[in-house]
Amino acid sequence: MTLVVKDLNVAYGDTQVLWDINISVAKGEVIALVGSNGAGKTTLLRTISGLNRPKSGQISINGQDLTQATPAQRVRLGVAHVPEGRQLFAGLGVRENILIGAYLRTAGQEVRRDLDFMFETFPEVAARRNQQAGTLSGGEQQMVALARGLMSRPQVLLIDELSLGLAPVVVEKLFNLIRNVQKELGIGVLVVEQDVEMAFEMADRGYILDTGMIVKEGRGEELLGDDAIRKAYLGI
Repeated sequence: MTLVVKDLNVAYGDTQVLWDINISVAKGEVIALVGSNGAGKTTLLRTISGLNRPKSGQISINGQDLTQATPAQRVRLGVAHVPEGRQLFAGLGVRENILIGAYLRTAGQEVRRDLDFMFETFPEVAARRNQQAGTLSGGEQQMVALARGLMSRPQVLLIDELSLGLAPVVVEKLFNLIRNVQKELGIGVLVVEQDVEMAFEMADRGYILDTGMIVKEGRGEELLGDDAIRKAYLGI
């Protein structure tokens, strides 16, 4: 396994929001994490990347304990986080925003090679590399955010709300791009997604988070075929 979260509990002060979370993301897997608003999905991703501290439990990557590591240490060890809402530097150029993802790397030649790879992978972004990031469409900004995350050369990429504010056709394109890059680089991907049907169609496995607890897990196609899940999340 690449990433393992074991018996994770997270609280904000006296209010506990995650209970005994157990998930894993293996090398080469795309994992979907779905749930209603307020279920704790963003909190879980922020805790994995070190932005929140857990109350108890363990987070590890390739057997190395990350539970007390700083966010920067986690980036060095292979965890990258694409946050909800992209959070780009709107006044900086596209190229500069992408290069921010490589801020801990020192091998300039490898960084330049990876930047070229990002522009090959996201040609719409390449065509606007000198524009300010704030002038791009929502889909293009999401591509920049993904490229920025990949520039750290992660072993696991966390993506929060991929489809936020985007048309379904754009989301499908982004999912396909993620699949292609994930296969090319051999990394694990954990994606939080509101479009449950598309998430489970694209994912190898999935978890359903409800009021802070994992209530269901399985193969993507199995979850998509579950009548209770289809009724609760797809209205079918």
